Amino acid sequence: MATEKFYIKRNDLQPYCKIIIAGDGETSLYVQSIYDDSTITVNSTLDFPTSGSLRVSDYITVTYSGKSATTFTNCIWYGGAISQIFPIGTSVQEVMNLSGTSIVFTMKTVDGVTIKVNRQVASITNANGGEVEYKWVAGNTDTSGNYLAEFEITPNTGGKYTIPKEPSNKLVIVVVDDLDVI
Repeated sequence: MATEKFYIKRNDLQPYCKIIIAGDGETSLYVQSIYDDSTITVNSTLDFPTSGSLRVSDYITVTYSGKSATTFTNCIWYGGAISQIFPIGTSVQEVMNLSGTSIVFTMKTVDGVTIKVNRQVASITNANGGEVEYKWVAGNTDTSGNYLAEFEITPNTGGKYTIPKEPSNKLVIVVVDDLDVI
């Protein structure tokens, strides 16, 4: 995840902050794929589990139940369109399975002085697909400005992960004034 920005209108409680949590496996397509292909051919599956979920391109989730050294098999696609084409070189990334985890969301001003959201429970919207969201509540978005945010994931087996993982990656929330306020 590079710097990811979400833009929210001040005091707007309708949107939410939703992301897909990536795992450690990363590769690219070795052969062009078409949405709904049952097999996806990539450069290597070495860093991926024997079954799981993938993110192809930016917003397509694919579950698979088998793999070889260079293919994912028994693929089921979500979030795209029939006949959508993915060219050679398209990014393919492992998606973290969030089953059995708890997740909290924190958001603070960029300067770190003000915490707007402090370790509030986030909702897992698709455990196998790695999807998690935090829905805004009153007071979260009442002040325009730039904020840094993170999701902290605690598996039921112990330990914890913080997303974004790398200090150079940022999850930035930009709260802007609503232009039609009277």
